[in-house]
Amino acid sequence: MNYKQLRTKRKLSTTTIRVIVSKSNKNIVAQVFDPVAQSTLFTSSSLSLSGTKTEKSTAVGKLLVAWLKDSGISKVTFDRNGNIYHGRIAAVAESIRESGVKI
Repeated sequence: MNYKQLRTKRKLSTTTIRVIVSKSNKNIVAQVFDPVAQSTLFTSSSLSLSGTKTEKSTAVGKLLVAWLKDSGISKVTFDRNGNIYHGRIAAVAESIRESGVKI
């Protein structure tokens, strides 16, 4: 973990459910993490999706929201994992916000 990632994770709350987003040059992965139980609850990735990178990111966010609503979770903390809030990272966050989950 580099300094930028540590700096952002230090500011996050330690008790709320987190949505952690990681990206590579081709794909994006988002997971729901419970810091109290120290476990990953759900993972969604763009490996099997088709379309542009931004469309894949929006679809990953919508898959995540479907699971969050089924689980009854309405508020999460968005962890961009040291990435700049731009492009694909912002597309995931916006698709989560549009569905009514509070970030």
